[in-house]
Amino acid sequence: MKTQYAAPLALALLSSAAHAGGLDRTGQSIDILFEKGNYAEFSIGRADPSVSGTDLSVFNPAQTPSGNVAQAFNQEAAGLKSTSTSVSPLP
Repeated sequence: MKTQYAAPLALALLSSAAHAGGLDRTGQSIDILFEKGNYAEFSIGRADPSVSGTDLSVFNPAQTPSGNVAQAFNQEAAGLKSTSTSVSPLP
């Protein structure tokens, strides 16, 4: 009975660990949460990485070069924080 639940549990744990290692390319800052009063910010960036190499010899005996496998990308971000003073406190 225990082995029926062990395999699905192990697979579930492994899949969640794989998702936890994902890359976050947004770069969205959380500093806006700690700013006083009204606040606005905007940022823009561009990256053009160059990633190349050779394939593994097991899958590619000729070891041909892979070429540039990374693409250029743009990043835009905006944030707006507005304080509201029209909310009355609870009695």
